[in-house]
Amino acid sequence: MFGFFQFVYLTNRSTSEFQASPAPDFICFDAQRCRALLTTIISINIVNDLTCCHTSNLIEYIEYMDFYQLLSTLLNFGRKCLKTDVEKSCINASYFHCNESLKCIPYHRVGDGV
Repeated sequence: MFGFFQFVYLTNRSTSEFQASPAPDFICFDAQRCRALLTTIISINIVNDLTCCHTSNLIEYIEYMDFYQLLSTLLNFGRKCLKTDVEKSCINASYFHCNESLKCIPYHRVGDGV
């Protein structure tokens, strides 16, 4: 996944548990490459040089996802990581830079929920 994420599985999971929920027990990433995720997790140290967290700290309702939904969610996180260090301003002065979505939007659209 963009070289950002590593999955950690506990060895005491049964095959049937894995088939029911293929989500990893922990997700690890390089915090220097993806600072945007640090505000949403409770970090634990299980892999050297990586920041790890329980999967449920990062992804809500993970137990209901299949593996492809998990990958899709992580792709979105990867995109967010790639955008984090991008310049936080808009070329057009009539646009507002949204820190949440990292997009430039017209001022008249700010706060309309779209």
